Amino acid sequence: MCLFKKIIPIELIAIILGSNGKQHPVEEDKKEPLLDITLLGFTQKWLDYGILDREDLAAHVKEYQKGEDPNKEHYRYGQFISYLNRKDSITTQEIDNYLEIALEESVMGGSAARALFLSSAIITEEQYQYIKSRLSEFGKWTEKLIAKTELNRRIDREEII
Repeated sequence: MCLFKKIIPIELIAIILGSNGKQHPVEEDKKEPLLDITLLGFTQKWLDYGILDREDLAAHVKEYQKGEDPNKEHYRYGQFISYLNRKDSITTQEIDNYLEIALEESVMGGSAARALFLSSAIITEEQYQYIKSRLSEFGKWTEKLIAKTELNRRIDREEII
C-alpha cells in the first residue's frame, strides 16, 4: 500500500513520479493543471454541491490573474449568479446547499441569498416560502426585503390599476 494514498491522491502521485520513483515534469497535454480552489476564496463545498465546476474555476482564475479585478468576492458572487442563471428549476436540497455556502460568505452572502429569493423563474411557491423563512439568518435587513417583495407579489396578483 502506498504511504501517500491518504494524503495525496494516487492519480497525482502517478503524474508526479515516474515508475522508478524519480520526479519528472508533468506533461501539460496529458493532464489538466491543478487549480487551487482557495485562491479566490472558494471551498470544496462549491465543487461538491455543483455550484462551481472545474471549467468555471479555471475561467475565474484566468480572469483574476489578468489583474483587472483584485476583489475575490466578485468572482464568488458572479458564480452564485451564474449557477442560478443556468438552472431551469432548483430542488430544496440545492437551495439548502446554496444557502449554506452563502451563510459562510462574510462579504456578499446576503446578496447571494437575495438573488436566490428573487429568482422567481426557477423556484416554486413552496420554495419561495421556504427561502423566505430562512432569510432572517442573513440579518435584520432581510425584513425590509421580504416586506417589499411581498407587496410587489400582492400587486402583481391583484392586478391593481
